[in-house]
Amino acid sequence: MTLKRGRIFFFGSLLIGCGIAVGLVLGEIGLRVFHTEAVLTLPHSVYHHTRPPDWTGRWRSNQGEFDQRVSFNRLGLRGSLPGDSDDRKKILVLGDSMIEALQVSEEETFCGQLEDNIEGDYSILNAGIGGYSPILMLLRLPELLKEFGPEIVLVALFPNDLEEELVYRKIGAANASRRVEAVPAPVLGSRAGRIQTVLFRHLAIWRLVSRSTRQETIVPNHKIDPSSPPSNVVYPFREGWTPVEKEAWSAVFTSLGEIQMLCRDAGIRVVLLLVPPGQQVSLDVWKSGKQLMGYGPGDWVESETFQKEALLRARRIDLEAIDLLPSFKDHPNPTSLYFDHDGHWTAEGNAFAAEKVGEFLRNYQGDPGKPESSD
Repeated sequence: MTLKRGRIFFFGSLLIGCGIAVGLVLGEIGLRVFHTEAVLTLPHSVYHHTRPPDWTGRWRSNQGEFDQRVSFNRLGLRGSLPGDSDDRKKILVLGDSMIEALQVSEEETFCGQLEDNIEGDYSILNAGIGGYSPILMLLRLPELLKEFGPEIVLVALFPNDLEEELVYRKIGAANASRRVEAVPAPVLGSRAGRIQTVLFRHLAIWRLVSRSTRQETIVPNHKIDPSSPPSNVVYPFREGWTPVEKEAWSAVFTSLGEIQMLCRDAGIRVVLLLVPPGQQVSLDVWKSGKQLMGYGPGDWVESETFQKEALLRARRIDLEAIDLLPSFKDHPNPTSLYFDHDGHWTAEGNAFAAEKVGEFLRNYQGDPGKPESSD
């Protein structure tokens, strides 16, 4: 009798286990076929985070400003990759979320529209990833140069890169010469975290119930009064840098200098692109979203110290630079360039930036040690 009960329990447990397994398999298939997930961020052992390769996700605004279906290529980047028979010249664009431009279609991104604004037969490669600063761009650059062999590398710099650069360098792994060789995501520092990462990468069901390996905010949104910014935060528009801000500038241009040397050794032209935030462009730009960063809806940052410092340091290392701020401020309808709540470029903002950068690349033939603004 005891043996019979044992068999019943065994086969009952087996059936329940099989039922659960079948349910999980069907659920996984159903999620993959019928559900478009939000865009994923995967942890990385060298450049902190990336996007999933050969994958499609959804990037949606809670305020209804956009709802995009976004695809990533085999490198986890936006846009199509040139084939082996593609003999066009290549421009590689490094940057953060402003360049990745998940808010608009692939054709409407800065990179998607730059091809139409330059002379010659060029293929534009979008290597922008949200949350990147120059140190992560530098760490990923060798594989991108090897993959594409571009003639020009554009490096987009946004004001919040200053603070992000310091944070990444603090968690980075440096060699004996203090050169950062990797910025591993903290979740990869334990066996449990690595297992979670594998599950997160491969199972839609796991992603549905777990957010443990999603990219966390690197830099918190500081509550900032632009008329009196606190001294304990990195404020990119301050009149007179604090010691920590000087450290941030030094860190950013250490990375930019290494990017420049790496490219020059390969005969590649490097151009720095200064991307202006909406609160610098007009009082009415990004009006409903300013409070996310602590600004009041009527605050307008008149300071241009970020651009001036970047251009000064670029000149010191003979790095070409394009400052988009003057052109954006002169635009007849600057509110059309940025999403009012989200703060990233609209399709028109991406197009206007592509137009101005295209003008620079077509017309500027001067000494690379003398950066010019784009206006």
